[in-house]
Amino acid sequence: MGKNFTRREPLLGLTASASALLAAPATATIETHVHLFDPARVPYAPDAPYKPAAYTLEDHLKLVEAAGLAHSIVVHPEPYQDDHRYLEYCFAHEPRPGYFKGTCLFDPLREDTPSRMRTLADRWPKRIVALRIHEMSMTPETGGPIRNRDMKDPRMLSCWQAVASMGMAVQMHFIPGQAPNIRGLAAKFPETTVILDHMGRPGQGTEQEYEEVLKLAALPRVILKYSSWGEYKGDLGRLTKRIYDAFGPERIVWGTLGNTPAEYQKQAARFDELLAFAPERDRASIREATRTGCSSAETPASTSPPGFQFAGLSAARTDFGTLATTWTAGSTTSATSYTMAVPSTEETSAALRPYFFSSQRTRLVVAPRSASSRLPAMPLAIR
Repeated sequence: MGKNFTRREPLLGLTASASALLAAPATATIETHVHLFDPARVPYAPDAPYKPAAYTLEDHLKLVEAAGLAHSIVVHPEPYQDDHRYLEYCFAHEPRPGYFKGTCLFDPLREDTPSRMRTLADRWPKRIVALRIHEMSMTPETGGPIRNRDMKDPRMLSCWQAVASMGMAVQMHFIPGQAPNIRGLAAKFPETTVILDHMGRPGQGTEQEYEEVLKLAALPRVILKYSSWGEYKGDLGRLTKRIYDAFGPERIVWGTLGNTPAEYQKQAARFDELLAFAPERDRASIREATRTGCSSAETPASTSPPGFQFAGLSAARTDFGTLATTWTAGSTTSATSYTMAVPSTEETSAALRPYFFSSQRTRLVVAPRSASSRLPAMPLAIR
C-alpha cells in the first residue's frame, strides 16, 4: 500500500465506537496542473521562453469556487524561470489555509540548486511538492532558459538525490525520446515519486519512443499526468486506454481542467467520455489524485466528517499502544486518506477483522483485504 499523505498534528486521545459507519463525503477533484501568470504584479524573466497573457490568482479562484475544487497544484511556469515570487504570493493569498501546493523550477545542474530548494521549502513548509525539469529536446543546452539540461550529467544525479532527500517529487516535462534517461534516474531512487507531465507528450515522438514512456509504469513510484489533451492529434480514446492499462487508475492524475467554469465543464464531460470504459471508482481516483502522492494535498478539517478529528503517532510511540488506522473516504481503491489514533480494544479489534494490517515505520495502516471489496475502508465512527 502506498504512502498516505496526512495531517500530522499532536495525538488527541480520540475514542472510537464500531456501532456506526462513517458516511463518505462526495468525491473531491484536485487540479494537479495550473499555471498562474500575473506579469503586472511579477514581471516575467528576461529570458522567458514564452510570454503568455495573464491568468491570475484571482482568475483561478473564480474557477475554484464555481467547480468546488478541493486543491490546486500551481505548476511554477517557465516565464518566471527561478523567480518564485508569484508562487509565494499565491500561497499567501489562497482561498483557505492549505489550499495550494506548488512545484519549483531551478537549474538542475547548478551547485546551489539544493540549497535554494531547501530555502524555498523551509519558507513554505509542506507546500513545495516537486522540482519540475524540462527536457524538450534530445540536444543538451548549457545556458539560456532552464531547460534541456544533460540528463546524463553527474550533477543531474546529484540534483535528484537532493530532491529525494527532501521527500519531494521529480516532475518531468519531456519528449518521449527522453524516457530511457528518466528510467535510468528513477530506478536509482525507488522511493521518490516521478511525475510524467502531459501524458509524456505522445505526439512529439515516434511510436517506439512512446512505448518507452509506457514502460516507465514498471517503476511503482512513476505517475502519469492525464493532461493537455488538445495538443495530441491522434486517437485520444485509444491513447487513454493504453495509458489506463499501463499505469492503472491509482497512478494517473487529471490536470489542466480549464481556466474558466465553462472550460471546466467541457473538460469534465470529455474526461467522463474518454474514461467511460472505467468504473466510476477508478475515474474518482484519477480526479482525486491523493493516493498517488502527486498532490501531497492535506484535506482541511472543514471537509472532514462531522466530529472527525485528526491525529498522528509520534516517532516515539513505537509500542503501538493505539492503532493508527487509515479511513478512506469514497471507494476502497481511491480516496482522500486520513490517519487517526484509535484505542486498541476488543470492540475495535472485532470491527477490524475483515481488514489487514501492515507496519509502516512508526504506524500501522489499515485497508480492506481485497482491492475489489466494497467494505468501507474504516468501519468506525469517531466521537
